[in-house]
Amino acid sequence: MHQCLIQWQGDKIEIMPVDRDSISKDDIKVFTAVPSKPGAEFPNAARWEQKLNLEIVAAKKQRDHYLSNVEKSCTLKHIQERRKKYGNFYELAEILKTETEAGRN
Repeated sequence: MHQCLIQWQGDKIEIMPVDRDSISKDDIKVFTAVPSKPGAEFPNAARWEQKLNLEIVAAKKQRDHYLSNVEKSCTLKHIQERRKKYGNFYELAEILKTETEAGRN
């Protein structure tokens, strides 16, 4: 197993092995960070992000459509239950009208 000491200062990184008694200049590796534009390391990242956003928009549309269908279904079930319970609306209105008139007399 090799152990390394990693040091960095600013934009320079030094990596040197620490498992040897003597360390030569060749053992020390120095890397400098190259400033670049964001996304230059991954040129396809922007396209990937655009594709991901399109997928998210499509999924949201599908979700909204599904939820609206579920809501319609629940509403229709509620209407059907009321019709079973009370019958036709016009019949119910007549019953309520006669009951209120009978209550007044």
